[in-house]
Amino acid sequence: FITLKSTLPCKILAISLAEEMNENVQNALLKTLEEPYEKTLIFLLSEKPNHLLPTILSRCKRIVLHALSDKEMRLMIAQKYPECENVSLLLKLSNGIPGMAEMICQNNGFSLYSELQKFLCPIQSLNLVDLMTFLNAKTPEENAILNAHTPTFDDLFAKTF
Repeated sequence: FITLKSTLPCKILAISLAEEMNENVQNALLKTLEEPYEKTLIFLLSEKPNHLLPTILSRCKRIVLHALSDKEMRLMIAQKYPECENVSLLLKLSNGIPGMAEMICQNNGFSLYSELQKFLCPIQSLNLVDLMTFLNAKTPEENAILNAHTPTFDDLFAKTF
């Protein structure tokens, strides 16, 4: 990718979930970080930067992004999704991440959450076959919503006991 010709003024490479690269992949990337191609920006996106090799971290500028406050999220939701009827649930599901709130609103995330609750509550009646069938039938966007909600689903489990 980085060696491909471009008509744009620069090339941008974003590596999402960088912490999931194994040691061999990180070492291979190291050479590129040490001697980057001209007019190339490389972004390593990671929720767990401590899982990256120290040699990788030493060659990167760290930019920490924080979730928005509830007040900031409420303002964004009111501006972008004034028809949203359950702002409190959207705040909880989006964890202060505007892009997640957008994904939830655009991909029927509230009904997805409601469907998933039926499988998980009460936990004693959990049917793993039905749950796997449900999860396997979801689109990549819906799966992204589901994958981002581990803390919220922990709350669901706590309510069942």
